[in-house]
Order: sequence, then structure tokens, then C-alpha cells
Amino acid sequence: MAKKIVKKAEGLPINIIIIAAMGLAVLVVFFITFTSEASNFSKAVLTCEAKGGQCIDTKECVYQKTTFSCPKKEQVCCINTLGR
Repeated sequence: MAKKIVKKAEGLPINIIIIAAMGLAVLVVFFITFTSEASNFSKAVLTCEAKGGQCIDTKECVYQKTTFSCPKKEQVCCINTLGR
């Protein structure tokens, strides 16, 4: 009498595929959240006012002119580095 050879299907169980997909989704959500919050943080920290400066016209600045951004192009970030 001949024996029937039955092969089991090889591959990943469905549970592992579901867990991997959920893990990937969580990583994507963390990545999106982190990058948007980092962008907001850098905008808040790198402004002229956050550095203790004031955006004024170039001719009016008698203190240190810096490269921090100001809302108007004709203005510069002027910081009093002397502490007076």
C-alpha cells in the first residue's frame, strides 16, 4: 500500500503578518507626528523673538544684526549683545 505524502503549506502564519502590519502602521504614525512636531519646534526656537531680538529696519539697528528670520524682508533681527 502506497503512503500519501501530504506537505504542509510553508509560509508566514497570518498572525505574524497582521502583527507586522500593525507595527508598521504604528511606526508611520510616530514618524509623521515626530516630523511635524519637530518642524513646529524649530520654527518657534529659531525666530528672532525667541532669541531675544527684535525685528526692525536695517538702518535702525544699532546693536548686533543676526541671521535669524524676520517676517518682512526689509527687516533684520537686531539683538542687544551688550546687555544694556
